[in-house]
Amino acid sequence: MRHIFLITTAVLLAQASAVSAQAFGDPVLAVDSWYRTYLGRTALNDPSAIVWVTQVRQGYPPKAVIAGILGSDEYIQRVGGTMPAFIQAVAREAVGRPLSQGEYGFWMQRALTQSRQEIAYEMLTQPPPGAIAPLPPAVLPYPAQPDYRRPYYPYRW
Repeated sequence: MRHIFLITTAVLLAQASAVSAQAFGDPVLAVDSWYRTYLGRTALNDPSAIVWVTQVRQGYPPKAVIAGILGSDEYIQRVGGTMPAFIQAVAREAVGRPLSQGEYGFWMQRALTQSRQEIAYEMLTQPPPGAIAPLPPAVLPYPAQPDYRRPYYPYRW
């Protein structure tokens, strides 16, 4: 009985990893779509695109792969060749609007210590500076919807 359980668990785990790597379709087509969107060309004739396809197949998050493409030398040359142009372009891709003066200064300071890929990933995955992200209900120090029928004591004595 124990062996059947172990074999079943191993088979299910192997299937789960294959499914998660293919969660959004064909990796080659996904990377080709990102190349067309951000680099303005196809990835099908580019031998270096196999790096991104391999990362997608291994289960890397799509935003991490896109950040790698946005952090490439080709992308920075395409958007103007300077760090200010890069930051403005990635902000348009990630946030969908131009940066405010404060946000622009924030990302320019980050550019002194971080790579382009790290900046692109943070812009894609984090709320813009100054935005207040809501806390998930499990983190709140009080009930999300209080029950007014009984008093709430946050600390038990």
